[in-house]
Amino acid sequence: MLPEVLRASLIIAWKNIKVEYRNSLLGFLWSFIHPLGLLAVFALVFSAILGLDLREYGAYLLVGLTVWRTIAHCTTQVMSSVRQQRALINSTPIHMLSIPLGNAFSSLFHSMGDLLALLVVGVLVLGIKLTPASTLIIPVLLVTHVFTLGIAMALASFYAEYDDVGYLADIYLNLLFFSVPVVYPLDNISPLLKRAILINPYTHMLTMARSVVLQGALPQASSIAYTLLASIASLAAGYLIFKSREERYYLG
Repeated sequence: MLPEVLRASLIIAWKNIKVEYRNSLLGFLWSFIHPLGLLAVFALVFSAILGLDLREYGAYLLVGLTVWRTIAHCTTQVMSSVRQQRALINSTPIHMLSIPLGNAFSSLFHSMGDLLALLVVGVLVLGIKLTPASTLIIPVLLVTHVFTLGIAMALASFYAEYDDVGYLADIYLNLLFFSVPVVYPLDNISPLLKRAILINPYTHMLTMARSVVLQGALPQASSIAYTLLASIASLAAGYLIFKSREERYYLG
């Protein structure tokens, strides 16, 4: 069953990518340009607010936005997967799991565009020095995808039936953006708030990404274990919720 699910997922992912860039002059380049635009805006604004060195903060922010866009894009794409593929679900015999997985794979494609922007701009403009440890950013992004996939599958199962979930997801992503250290240094907040923020696995993913890219250091073993366990739990819970509501995905 697994090979069939993966094959169908990859077909859906490729279709999503082609449709997204079909009427775009720049095509895939938008996966490169968009994160750079965000970087420029946030770096200028927050470096002025926080009084940080623009180049040093720009590197910090670039890694954070790379991880954040993985979280946001995977959440929105997978959450909308059932609605997006409703015609396919009702017209073609297909394993339902391939629907969110297909959108997750297309989201992973976008993450690779963000990673390319990180490498090019980080090295050429912001002075990031890559080391062998920097390659670990790839498994960090993969673990981020897995953890997010579990959450997004649960959202998809309810969004297939209720429009309200879409509005709640927007609020969730906005709150999440400021509740984890995407744009602000973790050391600049109070110890009590820092302990609360460290409960969130995304905080550890951001910290690990910055550790391997900016410092060339291996992530802490405790962070690796915590994020892996959280990702497995999230994926298992998301799958069970998605599977339990499967009959609601068809149009009568």
